[in-house]
Amino acid sequence: MSRPLIALYLVASLVLLGFAGDRCRYALAQGPDRQPVITTLAEKAATYEAADEIQLALLCWRSILEFDPEHQEALANRQRLEAQAQERARASYQAGRAALAQSRPKDARRALLVTLRLDPRFLDARRQLEQFMNPPVYKWYRIEPGESLADLSRKFYRTADGADLIAFANDLPANAQLLTPRMLKIPVRAAPPPYKAQKTDHDLARARKLSQAGRHEKVLVLTERLRRADPKLREAVQLENRSRFTLGQRFFRQRQYIKAKQMLDGIQGKYPGLEALRTDLRVQSQKQAEVHYRDGVKFFLNDELERAVENWRLVLGLDPDHEEAAASIREAETLLQKLKTVEEE
Repeated sequence: MSRPLIALYLVASLVLLGFAGDRCRYALAQGPDRQPVITTLAEKAATYEAADEIQLALLCWRSILEFDPEHQEALANRQRLEAQAQERARASYQAGRAALAQSRPKDARRALLVTLRLDPRFLDARRQLEQFMNPPVYKWYRIEPGESLADLSRKFYRTADGADLIAFANDLPANAQLLTPRMLKIPVRAAPPPYKAQKTDHDLARARKLSQAGRHEKVLVLTERLRRADPKLREAVQLENRSRFTLGQRFFRQRQYIKAKQMLDGIQGKYPGLEALRTDLRVQSQKQAEVHYRDGVKFFLNDELERAVENWRLVLGLDPDHEEAAASIREAETLLQKLKTVEEE
């Protein structure tokens, strides 16, 4: 392995010790020999800043503060670089907006990407980039007196469940009833085929039999089709709730907690035993999340960054509020990109 790679791996391991926090505090941070580590990180911070890698420089200073929260140089540099990153991110965002207004899409995309690199939490830049890369498609329609959002949804989508989409596209209240004549933007989307009453009765009968036979996966296929045609079809909702709860229990017993959560999240309204099962699921999910988090730390320290990220993603699937896992993924992916760049050179 080349010297740059060895050095980068060393820094990666040291960095992890900082952002793992109280869950994985490395003994070196508490021992008498921590000063060489701090010195190494400070030197790397200076190198990254000279290369205009502000986020990586910030990572080094933040890691030093994990070792020594009162380190004055690290405190000052963290504050300075955070302010610099935010200022440059705002400037880059404005440049991106200006490029869009001047019909320079490539320049706009580049500026917005730079904005997110400087500040990954810059939500306006993220939204602008998503809209820029996936522009919505609309058709215009002049509504007739007395038409409602539900009427428009049925007219264009053959179902009433598109009313909220039309309201969002036109900045209307989601509960708007009668509308005054005006031009509205109708988002274009694939409309489901017409669903005849005879087909509804047939599928409901099949869903009942499948539910009684315990074939709940098949029940969900049928109830999804039924509710797409009529979201308020009561018996379809009841059959789906029963199947989702039964499958959620099964996945919970099999310790497939992510699948169990997905099933339970789809249940509409109240269901007997649902809250108790959700509580048990939350407790067990957090316990399993901690196991995956520690496994990710071990893989990171062994230079297996991809497997570390894989485990930390499992953590977020089980516990979306696990801040350490989210931070670990961001920093590990940054280091992976840097390693890739070094290898290519």
